[in-house]
Amino acid sequence: MIGKQELLAYLRQIDEQLGKKVTLVAVGGTAMTLYGLKEATKDVDFCAQTREDWAAVHAAAKKAKSGFRLDLFREGHIYILQLPEDYASKSGLVKEQFKNLEVKLLSPIDIILTKTSRLNERDVEDIRALISKKRVDKKKLIERYELVKDTYAGSEAAFQDRFEQVLKAFF
Repeated sequence: MIGKQELLAYLRQIDEQLGKKVTLVAVGGTAMTLYGLKEATKDVDFCAQTREDWAAVHAAAKKAKSGFRLDLFREGHIYILQLPEDYASKSGLVKEQFKNLEVKLLSPIDIILTKTSRLNERDVEDIRALISKKRVDKKKLIERYELVKDTYAGSEAAFQDRFEQVLKAFF
């Protein structure tokens, strides 16, 4: 498991290897760990905003000596869901300062939607923490779901069913 300090140390290693400014958005358990909602995550999940940034971070991560598994998404396509173009602007900024990296945290609502796309037991616990500690507004969650539901790469009916389960369980 990877705690907040280990994540930040890993990001510093990547930052040292980068030759240009890059914005990364932490997603999944990585974002939740950096938010302080989880003690640790089992892998490292980030989304780069462009193909060029993805390539730069991918190369830098190969040089980092962490042993962590990095899942690096790009352009708002996270797991099997495409987030709206404004996903990065809705993300919060990590206060840690880096030379080349700007690190953001995916918004709680967008994390919930990405976790709903899979909805295993761990995802349910994460959604519970997000809704209770980040005071997620049901109306805003539904509005965001309406924007992304058609981008889901799997069965839209299954995604809708999981979303309805989330609403029923937490609101």
